[in-house]
Amino acid sequence: GLHDSLDESHAQMVKAQQQALHLGVISWISVLLAAWVIGLLLAWRMGDRLLNPLVQLELVMRRPPQQVGDELQDPIFQQAPEEISSLGRSFQTLVLEVKQLLAQLEDQLRTDGLTAVGNRRHFDTTLGQEWKRGLRSGEPLSLLLLDVDHFKQYNDCYGHIEGDRCLQQVAQAIQMQVRRRTDVVCRIGGEEFAVLLPDTRIKEAAGVADGVVRAIDALSIEHLSSPVADRVTASIGVACCIPSDELHPSGLMKSADAALYLRKKREGRHGFSLAPKLSLSQPG
Repeated sequence: GLHDSLDESHAQMVKAQQQALHLGVISWISVLLAAWVIGLLLAWRMGDRLLNPLVQLELVMRRPPQQVGDELQDPIFQQAPEEISSLGRSFQTLVLEVKQLLAQLEDQLRTDGLTAVGNRRHFDTTLGQEWKRGLRSGEPLSLLLLDVDHFKQYNDCYGHIEGDRCLQQVAQAIQMQVRRRTDVVCRIGGEEFAVLLPDTRIKEAAGVADGVVRAIDALSIEHLSSPVADRVTASIGVACCIPSDELHPSGLMKSADAALYLRKKREGRHGFSLAPKLSLSQPG
């Protein structure tokens, strides 16, 4: 009777407690699983935000500075944590500084330190490039070789400091007569300069040479030890050819040098002479 009823109530209570315990365990496990899944998702997203920018940054850092462009402006870096974004910005600043340094170094390698025009290395490189371009285009290539007349006597009379200043002024005067971006002025020796004129015929090159002679005259740099004039003057040899497989860039140099020799030895310096017509094909 009463004892059986109490036993049955106790059994029901135990069963209810067990069910509640099971439900609590299941709920707890469910919460743990949900937290674990959410943690994995957050970790995956955070890992994606961390790893992808770092991988991309490493790929960019492996490339030469000249080949690094706007990769660091990619949204993947903009959305990365601040520490990685800061690292990317610092690397970009470093790349810009290296590019500027390389550009300055390259400019120094092709520029004459005294006169600020091109040097012999730059002249040789440009002559080769323009020769190849002339082979493709069939356009003429002209060359002026210039010597400052009796420059040794000028140095002996006025000193090397004044000699350097004279060369600087002469280089500037030559540069002022060169109008096109493709024209190149270089100092290729002590007092010797070269002017390379792509797509220029012999008559046009002669006009440039005449302008250079007049511009140097207009400087009115005193040169009392010169047997030519009482001021600094220049002699110029002018040559022109259409590049071809039968010719070589050195042939253009030899032709301009022959014209310069003709001016200096036979025609009294202080002016320009054209290369002998038989030495190279001279259009125009």
